[in-house]
Amino acid sequence: MIDHVYLPVRDVPRSRAFYGPLLRTLGIEEGFTLKDSVVFGIGGYGAFWIYPVTGRAGLDDDACGLASEASGALPRLHVAFKAESRSQVQEFFGVALDLGAEPMEEPRLFPTYHPSYFATFVRDLDGHNIEAVCGKPT
Repeated sequence: MIDHVYLPVRDVPRSRAFYGPLLRTLGIEEGFTLKDSVVFGIGGYGAFWIYPVTGRAGLDDDACGLASEASGALPRLHVAFKAESRSQVQEFFGVALDLGAEPMEEPRLFPTYHPSYFATFVRDLDGHNIEAVCGKPT
């Protein structure tokens, strides 16, 4: 349903060093850079972009409405990444903590979402709520 997401960050090199190893746990690789943005995806397709909060997300115009105010205001967002297995969710959590993320929810079932919703939640270096979720039964 969603094709790609742009996530504003305060320090692109620091966030690149965080998201590179973290997303590799889910088979997502760094693809390319475009101006000040770093793009991650699968098979060369960029679905997750990080860009500086005071930058323009690598765009030549503001067609997507991403140019930030000079104030550097940073909204806190929630992004959930799909995992192929519960073990990927657990690995994601461990790597996130090793990289300095703040734990929010350890990997576990969240049956209020649905019976097989196995997920973990962390706060990244900018305070964004980052989730890894596997919906497969066991």
